[in-house]
Amino acid sequence: MKVKDYIINQVNELSICFPTIKVSYYIDEFSNSNYIKILPSNEYDTNENYQKFETDFIINFIDKFPYEEIVFISENSLINLSEPLYEIEGSSCTISETHLVLK
Repeated sequence: MKVKDYIINQVNELSICFPTIKVSYYIDEFSNSNYIKILPSNEYDTNENYQKFETDFIINFIDKFPYEEIVFISENSLINLSEPLYEIEGSSCTISETHLVLK
């Protein structure tokens, strides 16, 4: 399985497990980094179940793709990302309308 496919599958699972979040997936081809942005930040910062999911995601990712990098961020991140490769909102998300963007 390719990195992008694996991440998109996990992002979809994340939006199902946590229906109030919006998840955006970005790739920095230059640095070979994969960024996952989680909104709202209170889920990212305080939800222990989300934090366990993220930890498991990272451990499994490193095991499968040891030469790739994955970074989780939220709205207060200093990292500025422009156009997501993929974006999805959980069924109870109230941030904005649902987007599916796949390039």
